Amino acid sequence: MKSIVGAMRRSGVKRLIAVSAWGTAATDGEPFIIRWILRPLIIGNLLHNMGEMEDYLNKECQDIDYTVVRPPGLTNQPSTGQPVIAENGRQFLDNSATQISRRDVAKYMLDIIKETSVYKACVAIGYGKKN
Repeated sequence: MKSIVGAMRRSGVKRLIAVSAWGTAATDGEPFIIRWILRPLIIGNLLHNMGEMEDYLNKECQDIDYTVVRPPGLTNQPSTGQPVIAENGRQFLDNSATQISRRDVAKYMLDIIKETSVYKACVAIGYGKKN
């Protein structure tokens, strides 16, 4: 990420949207599967590395209009047509499916390119009902 941000700064590019994952930092109330299966047995190092990327952006990139998108598990299924909801600062969403289509994640990322309300933010996303 440091190389990407360096190139952005040299080129005068300010907008960055990156993909991370649910559960990059342990929190109270996180889903059982993240706390007891995924983190300790399967993807703990990956989540740690994603967390370091998020920390770098939060601490050293205040000149960049970044958004880190934290989806649940990704699938190769077609777009579902369900609304994708986002909550700023969350590690995961309550009452949301634990999987999401890559296509729906990509569409969400394109939809927020000019959305200033998610600049300098890490947002957990998932399927849900929009208010």
